[in-house]
Amino acid sequence: MLCPQCTSEHPRPGPYCAACGASLTRRRTPGGPLRREPRPVLCLRATLVPRVVLAAHFPVLLFLVLWGTAFLGGSMRLAAGAFDLPLGAVPVFSATALVLGVLAPLVTLACARRSYATVRVVFLPSRVRYLGGILGLKKRSLPLADVLDVELERSRGQVRNGLGSIVLRTRTVEPFRGDRIRLDDVRDPEEHLARITDLLQNRAEAPRLRRDAA
Repeated sequence: MLCPQCTSEHPRPGPYCAACGASLTRRRTPGGPLRREPRPVLCLRATLVPRVVLAAHFPVLLFLVLWGTAFLGGSMRLAAGAFDLPLGAVPVFSATALVLGVLAPLVTLACARRSYATVRVVFLPSRVRYLGGILGLKKRSLPLADVLDVELERSRGQVRNGLGSIVLRTRTVEPFRGDRIRLDDVRDPEEHLARITDLLQNRAEAPRLRRDAA
């Protein structure tokens, strides 16, 4: 199946296009013909760069490795003492730290790869859609009029790799997201920031132009 908006091919089509976020199902208005979703104006995607992802999660990874080493290593030492096993403290804690130090970054990259493959922010003429999720694709939508401002945030790692984080400040507040929609690791962030700023400015000028025309 081909997407009616961007013509991307979907061997196993779902309800939305994974490339542009457009609906793959046509909708019929009551008593009217089938109609298609409006063509997206802009689609933002995240770009996975492993070293940038690991640098952003380094404090959490370090805490998990230290906490896991102390907890698991201590548990193994207690179990070894209970069963009179000849296990030294240094080998036990060293092996635990090595395993967690390798496993934690791999799990982080696997989750990021799966999330980055689906996450999108799609700008339609009058709405903004946020698509994302690790276990399944979730869609959130809000009117473009509810987007108050757009910001660009960049870390040193993002600057070195030509990436940035686009942050949309919205009028609505949702659980676990607050009043912001954030998309990390966007390629060419300055160009996208300028396009989104133009969209917001044109949205603000449209009512004034209609009043002047009337």
